[in-house]
Amino acid sequence: MVWDDHHEAPATFGGEILSGLHHEAAARLADILNKVYPRTTG
Repeated sequence: MVWDDHHEAPATFGGEILSGLHHEAAARLADILNKVYPRTTG
């Protein structure tokens, strides 16, 4: 499962929770989502 630290909930894409993924796929997807939605400060 990909976790959304900002919302403190499972990450979603297109309204679907990103679960059931192998660790490697989840890690790659988390990297992509972090690039698309960079963390902001403040």
